[in-house]
Amino acid sequence: MRRLLPVLAISAALMLNACSLLPGNGIGSNWPAMPEATQFTPEQGVCHERASSNSAAGSYVPVPCSKAHMAETIFVGQLPAETAALKTAPQPESPDASPAWAACSKEVSNFFGRNWLDYRLRLYVYWPSTTGWKSGARWLRCDVVVPRDMANWDSDEVSQDGPFKKGAMDSLALGCFDLQETTSRDSLIASPCEVSHNTEYAGSVNLPKDTKYPTTDAEWDVIYDHCFGAIAEFVGVRVANLTTGAYAVPEETTWQGGGENAVRCYLWLDDRKMTGSAKGTRGVGIP
Repeated sequence: MRRLLPVLAISAALMLNACSLLPGNGIGSNWPAMPEATQFTPEQGVCHERASSNSAAGSYVPVPCSKAHMAETIFVGQLPAETAALKTAPQPESPDASPAWAACSKEVSNFFGRNWLDYRLRLYVYWPSTTGWKSGARWLRCDVVVPRDMANWDSDEVSQDGPFKKGAMDSLALGCFDLQETTSRDSLIASPCEVSHNTEYAGSVNLPKDTKYPTTDAEWDVIYDHCFGAIAEFVGVRVANLTTGAYAVPEETTWQGGGENAVRCYLWLDDRKMTGSAKGTRGVGIP
């Protein structure tokens, strides 16, 4: 090791002398400005192989929407002012996240030209990670996926082979379903209305902000009361004249995050079956 020291010293001296001899590189000269650091911002109109709960730049690997994918980014913009002003990034289930969920819900609905809840879609909302937030990033990203089972928010997503297109979403519009109840979990699988089924989507409702996420029978009754109103309007009768039940699917993280307390409401026949749609029938043909 000792034999290397003189060589290193000479090399360092030569490097210093060479730098001092270069024109314009003396002490106090004008060095080129370093490029400004740029914040990571996700892209709009790209797709992802899978939905992720991670918003860190290091895990961001978009793919062209022409390739097989699970999620698509519909909108990228800036967080609403009240959220952007927070000192730390909000937790998805906190009320502080409410403006972000509401903004994504609006932007995604605008993209499709119709309430996104009327489609077989699930909404994912992202904002900067803790590290990105500390460095000043305040972007908002809104993704959608197609769940395989509308009763289970943690079900697998359906792979897509192209981008979602406004005005070309008929195949994903919510219609008729077969609801299967088990002791462990329910299953709500799409079915053609022409085929015998026991459930049909009737519309969504946005509940008052102070409505609690249902965990008791009394709290569920509040949800059902609102859904019965949507179902009666869908069928074309008064609530008192409905002969069906109601099935509702709230999503807890979205709810706690203030995602407009949105609930999808379904006309439910329990153990009975029907063919055709109940929409506008005024109850005719509904068992």
